[in-house]
Amino acid sequence: MKVKLLTHTKDPEKTVAAAAKLCYSKSDISTLMDGLTDEKVANFLEKLSNLGHCYDGNTEVLTKDGFVKWPDVDENTEFAAIDPKSRDFVGFEKATQLFNYDYDGEMVKISHHDVDLLITNGHKIYASISRGSKLRVHPEYSLIPTNYTLNTGKKVWESPFRLVLSAKNSNYEASNADIIYKLYGFFIGDGYASDKLDKSSIHFHLKKERKISYLENLCKEIGIELKYNANNKYSIKTDEFYAGKFRKMFYNEKGDKTFPLSFLTMTSSQFNCFIDGLLNSDGHYCGLGKNMEYSTCSMELVDRLQALCSINNSNCSCTVAHNSDGVRSSCYRVYFYKEKSLFPMINDSRTRDHANAKVVNYSGKVYCASVSTGLLVVRRNGKVCLCGNCSPLEHASFTFGIEGVSRSFLAQISRHRIASFSVQSQRYVDMDNADHVVPKEIYDAGYSAVRLYEESVKNSFNNYNELKEELTKKYIAEGMKESPAKKKAQEDARYLLPEACCTRMIVTMNARELNHFFNLRCCNRASREIREVAEEMLKLVYPVAPHLFKSAGPSCVCGACPEGAMSCGRATEMQQRYNAIKA
Repeated sequence: MKVKLLTHTKDPEKTVAAAAKLCYSKSDISTLMDGLTDEKVANFLEKLSNLGHCYDGNTEVLTKDGFVKWPDVDENTEFAAIDPKSRDFVGFEKATQLFNYDYDGEMVKISHHDVDLLITNGHKIYASISRGSKLRVHPEYSLIPTNYTLNTGKKVWESPFRLVLSAKNSNYEASNADIIYKLYGFFIGDGYASDKLDKSSIHFHLKKERKISYLENLCKEIGIELKYNANNKYSIKTDEFYAGKFRKMFYNEKGDKTFPLSFLTMTSSQFNCFIDGLLNSDGHYCGLGKNMEYSTCSMELVDRLQALCSINNSNCSCTVAHNSDGVRSSCYRVYFYKEKSLFPMINDSRTRDHANAKVVNYSGKVYCASVSTGLLVVRRNGKVCLCGNCSPLEHASFTFGIEGVSRSFLAQISRHRIASFSVQSQRYVDMDNADHVVPKEIYDAGYSAVRLYEESVKNSFNNYNELKEELTKKYIAEGMKESPAKKKAQEDARYLLPEACCTRMIVTMNARELNHFFNLRCCNRASREIREVAEEMLKLVYPVAPHLFKSAGPSCVCGACPEGAMSCGRATEMQQRYNAIKA
């Protein structure tokens, strides 16, 4: 295995410092760069490690536990990470860095019917600048600093732009079993499960013919029996759908309706079934049939519905129908907009109150978290949108040449989306005499394990060569010339190549993604091959930019181990190891 640092941003630390200072300075870029001495860069980057482009304390962020206010997050919080290129919900992950500090300065306040944000000036918003008819009709979204100066001379926050209210669920896997989510949704709206009644049944009290028909058809589709009792009451009794399960899943400790937080990771098919069941219970059309409304007395249900919709390409908002008066509980109306745009226009001169964004003075705590994708889901005053976690570290990039690694390694490193890869192609390169990787674990297992491994790999290469020859003959017989026939045979035979087959690649990552990469892949729980490569990469970049990679390494180097019961228990040893690397 060989790792080489091929190239990197010139003066990476100075570039990052200038990028960060630019957010708050009136100086031009050349003046900023010229005024940054090595000492000033070091001092500023030390300060920068404790600062971020952040949100106020009244903003909430979407986590594995639903929406949580920024002051309540900690190192164990898992944040919803969104891919800014595709708007796909990537999954929940722990932050590579948390920010929490006192701030006295300018904030950008965005007040719109659909959006409420209060962010430090220079924070990156996920927006499309609406300049020209083309971008108004076909917006292009990216992470843009609010104080970036456009060619019009105006800052981004002063200009018309569109924001995004929801991420997309990229898990499109569908199954016939997903239909059960319709029953889940319908039960939340119209069902009940009481331990005072038949404990093995769930019950429904239905009068409207459309609801009865929906439940009857649903039960037939699932293959369960719906029993009519009396007085418009229905029940379902099977081994699978016992009342205890539904009480546990769909009631909280107060007895209010809810659903499990695990539903936040449901597939898009399950989401569509779930919302269909919910809206066919207590839902109805409103707004000339364009939107749907659902009423509930459970604030927890409202909160979780909004979280669920925010990562399923849906816009969900809530109003209070009436507050609790001591006799009646508070009632909430939840609106699911079928045709309402997920992309509201801010500072739209065509509207009466078009100046939706302004700069205000602020003094107090601000918060943020850094995730691998740079894009979060936030909510303020009940209004959800996608917004960035700005990182000047993105302005410094590093390119590596990596050789002598397995295709298994390739599968792991390519999961890091915020990176660029160029990989040796098995389609165009003949693997006849390719090397292969023998994992240390195989060597450690002894002679018989190594022999079995080597024989298996050799057989794979032999089969590859034999199949390649057979296919070449076939394609020539079919009329192809020898050279293209060999190329096509090589392409088709590559499926026999083992994971152990060596490959080489060129990889480019920015400093923020590299820190995230080191955080995950230097950990003892990562596979040995990628861990060794990550460590070599760190040894190469640290001398070039020690302040940028001051905290680089596994999570336990600069904080608590996030692995819980799966921890290797060697935090002290790892801290000593990585301190020695950086010495």
